[in-house]
Amino acid sequence: MKQSFNSIFFVCAAVLVLAGCSKTNKSLTVIEGVTMGTTYTVKISDQLDKEVDLKALIDQELLEFNGVFSHYMAESEISKFNRSEGAVTVSSSFRELLLLSEEVKNITRGAFDVSIGPLVDLWGFGPDFKREGPPSRIKIEDLLETPSDNPLKITSNFVYKSRETRLDFSGIAKGYAVDLIAEFLEHRDLENFFVEIGGEVKARGLSPRGKPWNIAIEVPNRNERKVFSTVPLDNLAMATSGDYRNFFESDGAFFPHIINPDNGYPIDNGVGSVTVLHRSAALADALATGLNAIGLESLSQISNEKNLKVMAIIRQSGKYEVFSSEKFQEYVTSLSE
Repeated sequence: MKQSFNSIFFVCAAVLVLAGCSKTNKSLTVIEGVTMGTTYTVKISDQLDKEVDLKALIDQELLEFNGVFSHYMAESEISKFNRSEGAVTVSSSFRELLLLSEEVKNITRGAFDVSIGPLVDLWGFGPDFKREGPPSRIKIEDLLETPSDNPLKITSNFVYKSRETRLDFSGIAKGYAVDLIAEFLEHRDLENFFVEIGGEVKARGLSPRGKPWNIAIEVPNRNERKVFSTVPLDNLAMATSGDYRNFFESDGAFFPHIINPDNGYPIDNGVGSVTVLHRSAALADALATGLNAIGLESLSQISNEKNLKVMAIIRQSGKYEVFSSEKFQEYVTSLSE
């Protein structure tokens, strides 16, 4: 599944500040900090109540979020869940994220699967970061052959699981956190802002220029960072998943962090990155990961069948080609008219 990497650049009239600080530049307020092993940025073009420490409130929201979903906290809800078996009591947010994950799993034909935590750990992309090169085929097959007669069963109060099942929410949690912070800002009657956590973005209203927040997508290149294209976000979330930031190299081969649940190996399908636009940052986050894992033919078919706004950058003979779903093309065209 996907871990933290910044696959999106921000193209707007803003002055970035050091993490942990906030600054107002004309009608733009920038708040930055650290969370979930990555950074966050909130930019607001509304006038704020100067007596309210908005950064402290956002940090508290994210601290509580980490208490539920952080793999790196031994006493977080997900860590306790992964150590448990049988009927496990879960919070409403934990249950909601599981249901969203199941929704995306069905859409992506199983390519997005939060229950492959053991495979993620085996490849060294889990919270322990233990890796001694690629694992053996035998170890991979042992995990793939783990009996699946006790799948997760989600009820209103409990989740039933086997001890072998360990969840990895890294492909959806940051998007879900973006949704929560955006909802928090909306409840404070803010109308013009965007929220970014580890590269996942949600925008509302207009930037200080009076136009939609304009976001740039990176070239999926492991050796340099530059803009490939830009997309204006009209009250939408945007997430990009790629194989070019979180990976390791062994004997000249590259192994990205996105694991194919069917064969247990990191993806190698020529899809450099997948960008998804959606009302929900959580769904955009998970869909980008799942669609990245299944290859161009399937992602193009699913994107158009499900009316998803998707753009994929494909590596082809040393060059980049672009796939854009019908809804993505319609969206971009509508904003240019």
